[in-house]
This record gives sequence, structure tokens and C-alpha cells, in this order.
Amino acid sequence: MRIRTFFDGRAKYYEKIFSLPMIKRLEQAEVRKIVSLSEVAGKSVLDIGCGCGKFLKLWRDRGASTVVGMDFSKSMLGQAKQKSNFLLMGDAFKIPFKDNSFDFVACIGVANYYRNVEALLKEISRVSRNGIIITFPKNSLIGKIYARVSKIPIFLREEWEIKNICSPYFELLIKECASGLTFVVTSEVREKDSTARLQRSE
Repeated sequence: MRIRTFFDGRAKYYEKIFSLPMIKRLEQAEVRKIVSLSEVAGKSVLDIGCGCGKFLKLWRDRGASTVVGMDFSKSMLGQAKQKSNFLLMGDAFKIPFKDNSFDFVACIGVANYYRNVEALLKEISRVSRNGIIITFPKNSLIGKIYARVSKIPIFLREEWEIKNICSPYFELLIKECASGLTFVVTSEVREKDSTARLQRSE
């Protein structure tokens, strides 16, 4: 609830913060890395924690067939309306879609604010038919400064920690953003049942 209240209050000026020169340079480096690692052409995409909708247009520009944005902040979704008509309010830990509903699931910046993310990863794996991309803030000097001045807790992580928590769900490819602030995990979802594994081996 504290996190939702924070973003509801921040929505009106959220994008203005990232227009500040230094922050803009760092953010653009991260956005370029995330987009370059996203194979979404011809695919349906769910953007969990879409915020103001920054990536919604980018997924479409890369050829996604359908893009749905989901966030738990009503104010953030109000800002995102300018970028997409396919929006809904929802909890990332209880995604309101059936299993295997989307070809590709994006979760950018959500894991920053939670110590325990296993339930989040399980939900992402459940609704994705194949690909995912998820980010984690890196345990770095700049990251520590950012976490200290932030008004809500930020949970920084080491690469080995990300591997440990993600590997039960995903075939991992971890890349560090040029900014040095973020790890990007992109992968295919692991086999979900023994039947699928048997079919592949035949």
C-alpha cells in the first residue's frame, strides 16, 4: 500500500523527473538496452507495472501485435492513457490473466521495491508462453546513493542473487545496462510440466 500511495502521488511529475539532463542520460541508456533485448515482433505483450506507459509505444514500434499495460496505480494509468488504450489496474503478484496468456511479459522496475520477489517471478512465468524481460537495481555505489535518498525502500541486488532467485523459473541471460545501475534479465520461461518436456524429447 505504501508503494502504491507513493506512485499515485508521483504520477503527475514522474516523467518530468526523468527529463532532467543527468537522469535522462542514465535512463536513456537503460531504455536502449531493454528495448534492444526485447524480441516482441508479432507477439502479444503484457507490460507489468507499466507506469506512465513509456514502454507501451516502444513495444508497438518493435512490431508487437498486441500490447497491454497493467499497473496498480490509478494515477499512473491515467498518465499512460495518452500512450495506449489497452490498460488495466492489477496486482503484479496476482496477475488477472489465465496461464500462458501472453507471448512476452515485461516487468520493468517493479522488483526494485520488494525484498521477496519469488511470487512475482512465479506469476510472470505463469502468464508468459515464452519470453520475459525483467529488471533489478544493481548493488552499486550510485545505487546505494539512490536507495538512501529514495522515499520508499529500494532493494539492490548482486548478479549471483538474481541468478539464484530467477533460475527456477527462467533460462537466464543477464545483461548489465550501460548506466551501471540496472541488471536486465531476458529469457525463455522454463518448461512448465513434464508433458512438454516429454514432447520435446520425442
